[in-house]
Amino acid sequence: MTPEALAAKLRAIGQAGVTRALHRTMVAAALIGEGAAKDRASTVLQVRTGHLVRSIAGKVRQGPEGPEAVISAGGRVSGAAPVVYAGTHEYGATITPKRGKYLRIPLAAAKTQAGVDRYPTPLRVSGAGLFYVRKSKAGRLLLIHKPTGAPWYMLVPSVTIRARPFLRPGAQVAADRLPAQFAKHLKAEIEAAQ
Repeated sequence: MTPEALAAKLRAIGQAGVTRALHRTMVAAALIGEGAAKDRASTVLQVRTGHLVRSIAGKVRQGPEGPEAVISAGGRVSGAAPVVYAGTHEYGATITPKRGKYLRIPLAAAKTQAGVDRYPTPLRVSGAGLFYVRKSKAGRLLLIHKPTGAPWYMLVPSVTIRARPFLRPGAQVAADRLPAQFAKHLKAEIEAAQ
């Protein structure tokens, strides 16, 4: 197709046709990015409840220069609270205790088969009288389960979680496919105008 022929076809569909093609492209990009982010989160993160993966959403919003594709995570999921730890996984963070001096890290004995802590927080209520503190030979603080004598928890002043991005790689997949999506939707507009 010559540049003149393309210009004539673009004049035929007008600004409205280009705008429709652009909007459809942004919808496609949002869905592509959402799917890629969900796939990455499912493979990079240890998925227990699935709330984080289900909180990932692609949408189109009107920006100052036209429609924008947006991929986000951490919103409210049906039947659950907002997923406040989404940013921690995406960017990494250091977690410190809100109350007290230590975080408790469950060891194998303290976890169910699904990998979930057997005792909900606070342990002083849910496991009252079942544990005592002991220092290991390596100098670590452990919570020992009285009935078994086995260490169930390690006590630490903080935990640093490395970044495990899932949204940014999903957005990159969408960006890589953007030109092909725009070409497809613009071609559909041009063909519809003939």
